[in-house]
Amino acid sequence: FSFKNHTMSSTKPASKKRGQGYSFDEIMHLLEMMENILPIGNDEWDTVRREHLIKFPGQARDINSLRRKYNQLSHKRVPTDDPNCLPEVKRAKRIRIDIRKKANCDTYEDGLSTGDPNCLPE
Repeated sequence: FSFKNHTMSSTKPASKKRGQGYSFDEIMHLLEMMENILPIGNDEWDTVRREHLIKFPGQARDINSLRRKYNQLSHKRVPTDDPNCLPEVKRAKRIRIDIRKKANCDTYEDGLSTGDPNCLPE
């Protein structure tokens, strides 16, 4: 077998199309809805989705998309006292704390939840 005559195909595999990214205004509105509702279950997340759709009807984000965006922000590995920490990340992290309080999640010293399915992991 000779590599000289072997050509690699230059065609790339079809990539999955992604939706339009979130604008800063859209992110801030999502976080505002999150602060107001502090969603724990699907019904509350659906309320966030409906409120978001009213303000941004052209985006038609589903619950999973909104959750992913929120989780992406709230789980960023940057300390909130870091001067480079974006304001939307700080806000998302504060909301995460408020959601935990709302869910009344007590944790053990080792970080394991009390078994409440609504309790967010560390």
